Amino acid sequence: MNTFLALFRKDLKGYYDQPTGYVLLVIFVGVISWLFFRTALAAGSQDASLRALFDALPFILAIFIPAATMRLFAEEFRDGTMELLLTQPLRSWTVLGSKFASGLTFVTTGIILTIGIPLLLETSGNMDTGAIAAQYIGSIFFAGSLVAIGMFGSSLTRNQIVAFILALFINIVLIVIGLSFVTLTVPSSVAVLMQDLSPLTHFGNMAKGVIALRDVIYFIALIALFLSGTYLSLRSRTLSHSTQLYKNLRLGVAGLVIASILAGWFGNSIAGRWDMTEDRVYTLSPATEDLVTNLDDLLTINLYVSSDPPVQIAGSTREIQGFLEGLDAKSDMVRVVTHTADKDDISAEAAMLAGIPKQQFNIESQDGYQVKDGYLGITVSYTNSREIIPFLDTVDGLEYQIATLANKMVRTDKKTIGFLTGHGEKDRATQFQWFSLQLEEQYNLTDISVNTEGELDLSGLDIIVIAGPTEPVSDSEKASIHEFLSKGGKALVLIDSTVTDTARFIARPNPNNFNDFILDYGAFVHENIVTDTESHRNLSFTTQGGNVLLPYPYWINAQTAASKIGASGEAATLTWAASIELQENPKIPYVEQYIPLLETTDFGLLNWDYQDISPKQDLTEYDFSTSDTSKQLLAVGLEGSSYNSQSQSDQQFRLVVVGDSDWLTDNVAARYQNNLILALNWVDWLAQEEALASIRSKVITSRTLLFSSDTLKNFVQYANIVGVPAILILVGGIRFIRRRQFTQRIWADREDAQ
Repeated sequence: MNTFLALFRKDLKGYYDQPTGYVLLVIFVGVISWLFFRTALAAGSQDASLRALFDALPFILAIFIPAATMRLFAEEFRDGTMELLLTQPLRSWTVLGSKFASGLTFVTTGIILTIGIPLLLETSGNMDTGAIAAQYIGSIFFAGSLVAIGMFGSSLTRNQIVAFILALFINIVLIVIGLSFVTLTVPSSVAVLMQDLSPLTHFGNMAKGVIALRDVIYFIALIALFLSGTYLSLRSRTLSHSTQLYKNLRLGVAGLVIASILAGWFGNSIAGRWDMTEDRVYTLSPATEDLVTNLDDLLTINLYVSSDPPVQIAGSTREIQGFLEGLDAKSDMVRVVTHTADKDDISAEAAMLAGIPKQQFNIESQDGYQVKDGYLGITVSYTNSREIIPFLDTVDGLEYQIATLANKMVRTDKKTIGFLTGHGEKDRATQFQWFSLQLEEQYNLTDISVNTEGELDLSGLDIIVIAGPTEPVSDSEKASIHEFLSKGGKALVLIDSTVTDTARFIARPNPNNFNDFILDYGAFVHENIVTDTESHRNLSFTTQGGNVLLPYPYWINAQTAASKIGASGEAATLTWAASIELQENPKIPYVEQYIPLLETTDFGLLNWDYQDISPKQDLTEYDFSTSDTSKQLLAVGLEGSSYNSQSQSDQQFRLVVVGDSDWLTDNVAARYQNNLILALNWVDWLAQEEALASIRSKVITSRTLLFSSDTLKNFVQYANIVGVPAILILVGGIRFIRRRQFTQRIWADREDAQ
């Protein structure tokens, strides 16, 4: 161990005692930071994650690591010190291990120097620290494999440039074989094997925030593979190639190489993983486990796949099979059956009859593009019910889809949601199609209209939706809704206090906005339009010069308040929304709790003069002088209970009020699907179906990055792009000066002694 540590310190000092090591670190940190912020701070980007950093990292490391490792053996071969070292009473593995440890330590230093990026971004966004930790762990495994490759290249030559080129070539080959533009040109079976051999595939899994045992084994196998080759290269310099010892060594290394390849290639069948994401996005939620373990009958999931899936869905096929196997293992009441749909004509016809059609994919070959058929769909059966998902292209969201279908089949009674009509509300059939389709998975939907007596028949309804009325609602209708709520009813009320003319970009007050009804419950929706100077959308507008992307603060990227309704951190895009003010001593005495649901950032502003809401070239051109910036409430939940004399019990009612109805229309919800997810969570809360809401919330993985000022934004950016490299230059300069002074002092002492 002492020998190992001595060699390790010697090799590590070789990096930091020369300017080359600092030059490499400065270039690496500067380039990777610049690439990250170039993407992360691009127009319209507000993603508080390190996805852009770890997308670029493998390609930067593929160049950086060969430059860092090319000297490990080649320099010593050139100087003649390696032969001297190998003739000492040292094990070759000790020399090999010390150089690998020193090279990996140096490269890891460069990776860790980027830690300032998430630390400073945390000041402006809620980062997923668990996923970040997994990403850095994955980076070190990835770096370790490239260090082993770099050492192998360096062990083959005494020329450092040749060593660099050899390692770079191997890195490029291993990375490129995992890219789609290469795998699309070969047969699918070969493409899958190529992807399994590429470190990029396994690093991509870790970059999601999941440390899978199969990926760890792959990287260990890859490291062992090239370290074995390096060991053979070193021993070949000290042993005669005609001796039996060298032949045995070559056979042993060959066996280890084969074992490493097999472990890396076929390790995908190995189970076990650690989901490090904060929300456990890739782990079954407790609600799903509770659902499948409490089934009264057998839930059968039939998975239809291809024997040789097209490369576009090969990875998804494997991930979906793994997910379903995990679901099967959670409960004896779940059975997963896999069918190879293209095995023969009978199997293909059976898949078609089951509702799983074949999908066509373009595959590039020597004769040009060809069409290849593929299957990836499931059917879910429970007692006499059956549901179909014809095609799946990703495992993301599959848990919610299956849980939704299972819940739909298990429940014998669906709750009913009624949409109020006849007062200029949004029409669910033409304007709320997406929202309605999602609701129909779990609820019965109907329209509510006034009967011949001018009253509303709300019997048989569990929830009512009032979506932006623009015409008067009569007192008798309001009385019917009051009575419905007092008996434990639930309601989603979307209020448009202004009506927007999108052709002329002006707005006018909506006198029939239903606000007087909501006021009885202690919530008042103002006749204003809220803007947010920091958290808003950039939209494409048509100008004389063509389509341009402009900041539009009237479309707010609203943040969810910390509440029990949905997961915190979800964002929704509200369009020309109004602010909500909570009143003391509401007219309805049994309101017990107000729950903030959506808010602006601290940079919310109230626009009371909305004669001009047209887009501007820059935020500075908007007139924001009408009010001071502050956090504005945009949506609120209310709950309480009232005593029902007929049932002689308290009846709990729930109410959700939003100062906007356009945010759920098809043209907005299609662009910002978080709107739908959040609205569905609210409906589940109203219907007291919180379990489904907790599963659905896992679909949302976006976290918003909001800088309080341009000064902070520039500081975070340039502290990493310029600041960290500057510190490295300073440290390197000080170390170089001190070493020079130390050397001069030694020579001076020797001259004095002479």
